[in-house]
Amino acid sequence: YNGDALRELVLRYAQEWALPAAFIAWLNDANTFCSTLVDRIVTGYPRDEVAELEAGLGYQDSFLDTAEHFYLFVIQGPKSLAAELRLDKYSLNVLIVDDIKPYKERKVAILNGAHTALVPVAFQAGLDTVGEAMNDAEICAFVEKAIYEEIIPVLDLPRDELHSFASAVTGRFRNPYIKHQLLS
Repeated sequence: YNGDALRELVLRYAQEWALPAAFIAWLNDANTFCSTLVDRIVTGYPRDEVAELEAGLGYQDSFLDTAEHFYLFVIQGPKSLAAELRLDKYSLNVLIVDDIKPYKERKVAILNGAHTALVPVAFQAGLDTVGEAMNDAEICAFVEKAIYEEIIPVLDLPRDELHSFASAVTGRFRNPYIKHQLLS
């Protein structure tokens, strides 16, 4: 998990830089290295809309990026993080969980798996975006069959949660307001 990798790297650099033993002890004893998962479709640089977006911003942004409105941020860590991060004060789709594995497994298998299955088929059909692919009845049926008949059956997670997530993913793929390029 990424929290474990971060902890390992921070400790390695602290030792390589010969930082004081007290600092290394503090890193080990007073810090939590949380593993995280982000679920959000990021569509990249909005080349067809950049002029309009920059006019609205009032400045040029060479690193402009666009994404869907939906997001999920999952943090594997102690429940006390919710209070420390003041999550009760904001309406954010952030979960603090004991085990990130089922969220990662579900997201990678269903969202990433469906996208991976969709891209070569849609590209060969001459389409450019995920939305165009999902508006094609044959390709949409292919993607849904891949999800419900190939991906979900091999996952050892609650079926109702998997079906709900899969339905949300296909809805997100159909979002007409994001231009998710097949080859991005």
